[in-house]
Amino acid sequence: MAGPVLLLQGQADTVVTPAMTDQVAHALHRTGSTVDYRTYPGLGHDTYPGQISGIDDGAMPDILAWIADRFSVPPE
Repeated sequence: MAGPVLLLQGQADTVVTPAMTDQVAHALHRTGSTVDYRTYPGLGHDTYPGQISGIDDGAMPDILAWIADRFSVPPE
């Protein structure tokens, strides 16, 4: 078993399509990985200022919160 995995998909991504990422998510689940799979309407693969926001920019608050949660110390 592996994980946890944060898997993010922009719904407007034409480079790595949602269907591709869906397949990856299903494959990870089948191997027993813990996957937090999130999709983001309107986000693309990369950010092009004034045109589209990419997953790296649009999902950054979620990315940072997820990472912080991995490193948090549980209360005693």
